[in-house]
Amino acid sequence: MKFSIGILAYNEEKNIAATLHSLLEQSVFRETISDISSIEIIVVPNATTDRTVEIAEAILNSGISKGLSSNVSYKIDSLKEAGKTNAWNQFVHRFSSQEADFLILMDADIQFFEPTVLEEMFRSLQANPEKWVNTGHPLKSLALKKNKTFMETLSFAVSKQSKGRAPQLCGQLYMARADKLRKIMLPLGTNGDDGIIAEMICTNLLTQPYDAHKMMIALPTPSHTFEAYLSPLGFIRHEREQIKATLGQQWLYAHLRSMQKNSTQALGDYIQTSNETIPNWITQIYRENTIQAEVKWTWFIPNWMFFRRFRLLKHRPFVQSIFVAPLVLLASVIDWVVFYLVNKDLNLRTFEKYWRQPE
Repeated sequence: MKFSIGILAYNEEKNIAATLHSLLEQSVFRETISDISSIEIIVVPNATTDRTVEIAEAILNSGISKGLSSNVSYKIDSLKEAGKTNAWNQFVHRFSSQEADFLILMDADIQFFEPTVLEEMFRSLQANPEKWVNTGHPLKSLALKKNKTFMETLSFAVSKQSKGRAPQLCGQLYMARADKLRKIMLPLGTNGDDGIIAEMICTNLLTQPYDAHKMMIALPTPSHTFEAYLSPLGFIRHEREQIKATLGQQWLYAHLRSMQKNSTQALGDYIQTSNETIPNWITQIYRENTIQAEVKWTWFIPNWMFFRRFRLLKHRPFVQSIFVAPLVLLASVIDWVVFYLVNKDLNLRTFEKYWRQPE
């Protein structure tokens, strides 16, 4: 089996060294595993203006020359264009080896929890040939901190209550069968790319009802750590973009499903053609769905979002639900503030990118 690891990076000079050191400690690099014939590491910096490229090249060159298996190679493919969706498309469809059996996508600011994470993800996909993806199990780094501040405690507690029973694609780290992932092309100019990838996977390219259990599997134990948003303003800004992404994706899926009904063109081909020939086609879809805001103030947030966190309580024992209900209420109140801000953005018809263009 051949692995191709894509590390998507945007101005990560402060984090990429630790990420690469953590990656190179994985057992798939340090031990001879008979099922793995080769591994390539591809760093994809996009529109970087810092020292991400120089740091990555120095660490990889040093690491691969110091005792790693001879079947390991690396390269750095820089992009002038900013945007994670474009970086994803380029890695999946152009930069990664066409002979790769598995693609691993990871962010440039995570650290692996155990040295066997990638091997375990690989083994679980081997044991479940019907699954397309093994998604990572993220853990906020502050969970390992003994003396937490109030904001750290709140952030960690809310994240625990937000997890459902079905596997959830973690855009920070996942492993997928290459032939399955290459059926997907991401629209440029969208935000919340991991949500779109999950939708495409769990609906078999929008042809079936969403079924995460059928298409994905998740590690039962933590796979990696990441830094959480601890500033109240930073957290609200992040949630604001996430909610806008969720709404925009629903409009996008409706557009794509309509296209599939009226065309014989493959979904991936249609998205690629639109990316190449229709500048800002995603923005056009968003504008079509907010055109009523030109006439009067409109409420865009669907009702089901207001109580989304409370629905998770039904999966818990009754007594436990009583104890965590106040926390869920607090998180929901924060949600409602975010919903107001998002609705204001949509009425003003602003569509910010998740990764902003460098100034």
